[in-house]
Amino acid sequence: MKPAVDSKGGNPAPAEEGSSVRDRTQSRPPSSPDLRLSRELRMQQKLLEAESLLERTDSRRRLLQAAAMRGDEGLMDAILSTLRDPPKTL
Repeated sequence: MKPAVDSKGGNPAPAEEGSSVRDRTQSRPPSSPDLRLSRELRMQQKLLEAESLLERTDSRRRLLQAAAMRGDEGLMDAILSTLRDPPKTL
């Protein structure tokens, strides 16, 4: 293989070392289907707990429903934390 020539002065440029593009590998499926099931069970338990703490007229009920529909466990945890620990009055 000939060394590459620099366009400015004709000096040979350093040869590139053997670089190559690797083929993509197939991503592995989840190691255990139980992970998804356990997440769904956690979400269901949190939903039941939140519903037991919420009153029928509480405006956070809609937020809870949105979190359940989106499968947003973080939002569900945030709602539950506000329900478990009522706001402190100064």
